[in-house]
Amino acid sequence: VLFRSTVNLEALAAAQVASVRPLIPAAMFALPVRDVLAIDVTKQDLGKVLASKSLQSGMTIKVIGNGIRQSSPILIENVWVRMQFEQTEGPPLVLMPKAAESKLEGFLNIRNGGVELERAVFLPPTGERAALPKWLVHVEDGDLGLYQCRLQGPLNTPGRSKGLIRWESKTGNPPARP
Repeated sequence: VLFRSTVNLEALAAAQVASVRPLIPAAMFALPVRDVLAIDVTKQDLGKVLASKSLQSGMTIKVIGNGIRQSSPILIENVWVRMQFEQTEGPPLVLMPKAAESKLEGFLNIRNGGVELERAVFLPPTGERAALPKWLVHVEDGDLGLYQCRLQGPLNTPGRSKGLIRWESKTGNPPARP
C-alpha cells in the first residue's frame, strides 16, 4: 500500500518562523518589586519627574490621575520598570505629549531597558499646529510590554509623526536583561 502525502509549504514556513522567534523575556514580567514611585499627573509632569529620579530595575511607577494630561517626553534608560496607570475619580486618564520640540524621537523612549505598561492610554495632541514626536513609542535595544493599553496616533497629519511604535537595534545584540 502506498501513501501519498502533500506538504503545505506556507504552513511549514510559518512553523519555521515560529521556531526561531525570540521568547518573551519572562524576567521582565516577573521582577520582584523593589520600590514604588507614585506620580500624580494632575499635579506633576510625568516626563520631568522621571527625568529627575534615579530609576532602578524592578521599580513600579504608579501614574495616578484623571482626565487628559500632558507630559514632556519620557525616557527610560538602562532599567526595567513597570508603569501602572491608576484612575482616580473623574474622566478617564489619558496621557498625551506636550506640544514642544524635543531631541528624543518618541513620546515614550526606551533605551537598553524595558517597560511594562498597564492600563495606559496615550493619544496625540489635538490641533493642527501641535508638534508631534516622530513616534509615540521608540524602543532602542529594549523591551516593551503592553497590558490593557490603548495607543492612538494621529489619523492624518502632514507633520513629523511617522507612526506608533518603532523598534531599533543599535548594537545588534539583545538587551542585557536583569
